[in-house]
Amino acid sequence: MILNLTITQVVDTIPASITSEMNAFLTAPFTVAEVEIALKAMSRTKPISDGMSAMFYQNYWDIVGTSVTEVVLSVLNHAQDMEQINQAIITLVPKINSPQ
Repeated sequence: MILNLTITQVVDTIPASITSEMNAFLTAPFTVAEVEIALKAMSRTKPISDGMSAMFYQNYWDIVGTSVTEVVLSVLNHAQDMEQINQAIITLVPKINSPQ
């Protein structure tokens, strides 16, 4: 005997284990505070996708935090393309007296 059940009928038989309040929390947009908390929780020597360690961002967060947070939140909350990350990469140019 073949049953013709829809996915909705199948899902409706599974008891819910997440409350409405839990779902609202889990689906809420990410916040500036959460980005900063995540960065601070990272190991200082953990390399990030751009090759810089988390220590750099932790030490210079007052300088780079706003622009990095804007990019991260646009990717997480607004499904922006990850290519936008390339626009937030920092290039360090060493200061030397006689560049060649």
